[in-house]
Amino acid sequence: MAIREIKKYPDPVLRRKTASVGTIDEDICRLIDDMVETM
Repeated sequence: MAIREIKKYPDPVLRRKTASVGTIDEDICRLIDDMVETM
C-alpha cells in the first residue's frame, strides 16, 4: 500500500470529469486500500 497525495481546493484536478468504474478488479481494490491508508 502507498500513501497518496491529498489534493486540496483549488487544485484544477478536482474539476476533471471522472471515468466510470466498470468492474471492481485488483487495481481498484488496491486504490481503495491506498485511500484508506492515506486517511
